Amino acid sequence: MSGTRGPRLPGPQLDILLYPQLKEDLLRTLVVTQGGGRASLPGSIRASVGASSHAMAQRLRDLGIHEQKPKLVFYSHGLQLRLNAGAKVA
Repeated sequence: MSGTRGPRLPGPQLDILLYPQLKEDLLRTLVVTQGGGRASLPGSIRASVGASSHAMAQRLRDLGIHEQKPKLVFYSHGLQLRLNAGAKVA
């Protein structure tokens, strides 16, 4: 990520609910957040993916992330996340 963010406001502190799949099971996993952050318009921020051969870099290229502009930017210097164990969805 590079560039300058646009106008900003206090961002919401929202817990995140994930539904990952583990083998044949669908799990429900809560990610608890604390520490807050800010939300801003993207300004001139752009994502870039270098020439790395790392698997994550390749996935980002496959997703078409390179040179994309986000719709909104959330950032924090004190955000903490706690990933709880997933529970099987019945």
